[in-house]
Amino acid sequence: MELADEAARCSSSVEMEVVSVEGEEIQPEEFGKESGWCEVRRGAKTQASRLPNRPTEDYRVIVRPHGGLNVSEYRMDRIYCCLRSAAGVGRETAEEDSMCINNTQNILVISTPSEERARRYGAITRLRIGEKEFETSAYRAAPENTSKGLIQGGSKEESPEDITGKKLYTQALRRRRLLAFSARDNILSNLVRPQNPGVLHAKRMGNTDNVIVLFEGFHVPRYVKYGAMLVKCTLYRKHIDVCYGCGRLGHRADVGPNPNDKVCRGCGSKNPAQDHMCEVECQLCGKDHPTGDKRCKARYNIAYLVRRRRWERTRREEEEARAACVEACYKYNDFSGLHSNGHKEPTSKQKRGNLQQFVINREAPDVIALQETGGRAKLSGYKSYSTSGEKGTVTTLVHRNLAVVEHDTGMRSIDHVLIEKIPSRKGEGSLFVLNIYSPPRHKPKFGPLFRKALSIADRQALVIVGDFNTPHAAWGYSIENIKGRNLWTAAQQEGLTLITNPEAPTRIGNSVSNDTTPDLTFTKNVPDSRWVNTQKNFGSDHYIVVTTVHGGPQKKKGRKLALVEWDTFRKIREEDGEETILDIETWAEKLQQSHGPQQPTRQIGDAYFRPRDNSIPPPRVDVAGTNESFAAYVASRY
Repeated sequence: MELADEAARCSSSVEMEVVSVEGEEIQPEEFGKESGWCEVRRGAKTQASRLPNRPTEDYRVIVRPHGGLNVSEYRMDRIYCCLRSAAGVGRETAEEDSMCINNTQNILVISTPSEERARRYGAITRLRIGEKEFETSAYRAAPENTSKGLIQGGSKEESPEDITGKKLYTQALRRRRLLAFSARDNILSNLVRPQNPGVLHAKRMGNTDNVIVLFEGFHVPRYVKYGAMLVKCTLYRKHIDVCYGCGRLGHRADVGPNPNDKVCRGCGSKNPAQDHMCEVECQLCGKDHPTGDKRCKARYNIAYLVRRRRWERTRREEEEARAACVEACYKYNDFSGLHSNGHKEPTSKQKRGNLQQFVINREAPDVIALQETGGRAKLSGYKSYSTSGEKGTVTTLVHRNLAVVEHDTGMRSIDHVLIEKIPSRKGEGSLFVLNIYSPPRHKPKFGPLFRKALSIADRQALVIVGDFNTPHAAWGYSIENIKGRNLWTAAQQEGLTLITNPEAPTRIGNSVSNDTTPDLTFTKNVPDSRWVNTQKNFGSDHYIVVTTVHGGPQKKKGRKLALVEWDTFRKIREEDGEETILDIETWAEKLQQSHGPQQPTRQIGDAYFRPRDNSIPPPRVDVAGTNESFAAYVASRY
């Protein structure tokens, strides 16, 4: 423990210089802002209010109460009953609807699949709770997959009755399930015309001359046609609600729940006096102006379209950087490295020759799975199946005498090759071999690929081999990452059997890494298999692994076929002489006891009974010499 503490002190002394000074006692009066001290603990931020997601095809109606109604002071069921009464909706009919209370913004959100009930909820202007009656305003929320734009300088004297394009406006409302609740919204339906195909809805912002335009999809044009004029349209940015009545964040002044409970917009003190003096500091940006002032640049939220474009640009840049890195790695691998004369790395031809010699010196394997080939690998006597492209990383070699079919899984996120070995005999099942390579920095999910391969195999034997590069404790690693946990979970969920021996690492370590096992072998529907590490690498940092799979119908265990030498038996009977048979059972038992042990027989091969074959002569033959020919025929057949 002392050594660890000393090492920690040494490491800290290297990183930064530590200076020890003597302190002095101070009085409580000396600790404050007046003495030069400042608070380091930041104030708690108001979290954004989020409501649960509702079905996208429902109508959403937002009800804003006025007159000091605080929705958090009443029970939810009571508010719901008052809403139903104000809208004239029955209890049984309203069971399909949903209501949520947003305490931060002090609003009510109603979701309903019925257009008629949505109109009733949108027509609520007063809400009576007990003996009190409060004014409310309701409007239809924008549907999903839409965007908002802003037009400035619209006429305040325009009304829906005087604006053209009312028919197209109604069609747009029907198309996107929008509702116009009252003429107070002063909807500018002349924007909904064939010249503006993406416009769905338009309304005025309160009593201002600004108009919010709702577009279909995630694109806001720079200009829209307003009647015969082309007006500029900018991206609508929602600002953070600031109550100018009570000074709090999260709601507007017209829906303030506590008009009498005020907060100073400058310093945040509660219920300040009339002659209150303070240092003004904005709660949003921290600058010297009131909270939510027009000069504050932090009062506007970043639009969703802007965030979406940033996500897409970041994702696109990451993909381009990844592709450039892979291309650079391929180019780097193509360069001839600088090595000393005594330690040259084997070339591809030398590796092919070593592998060919290894195959010749032992029983030739049916399938050879190769990873990190850098292209289509070839070997004499084998057919090659590789991933698409000149820089493919996976190649599967199959003996030329075997019938093989290559299957396309449709998965492009992982380099792999799936082949099916067609059985040579009727009744045998096919053998599927899935060859996979996943780079160390690549973090795919193997579950979809495993499920697709199992679906193609259809309960037949499947062997999954490859260089996965997934650290996990199940195959001998001391650490594990998300990629390793994903592979282990996918193998468990699909019922795969790991036959790799973790005690026999397949990759040679170096001065900074231990021996590991990135090369794994899984099986499914394989009753008998054997995995062996040959400890041969042929200049690579991976050992060659041999997997033996026993498949096909099992041969029935036969028995020795005994044939009686009947001529010799008759000769022995003639030497014993004939006797009168009085009892057949006694005579048979006596015959078996006297001639059974010395009965002349011959054992012919291992045989098992098969269905009757007309080409085999009958067993009872009286012609001399035919018995031996029959025995020779049976021996040749079995």
